[in-house]
Amino acid sequence: MAKGGKLPKGLQLKEVFLVKGKNMAVCRWEADSLDHLMQVAGSMKPSWKIEAYEAAPAYQS
Repeated sequence: MAKGGKLPKGLQLKEVFLVKGKNMAVCRWEADSLDHLMQVAGSMKPSWKIEAYEAAPAYQS
């Protein structure tokens, strides 16, 4: 989470999934661009690996 609990304009955290039995989480973001998301994530200097992918829905009910 960003300082003060606020995220930069253009970013919205939608969901967080914790992987059972592993030190891993999958987060679903709504972002104005993948580059912006990665810039903000990198600026927080995390001690973990960040992987980001653009995805399009294949099926919705």
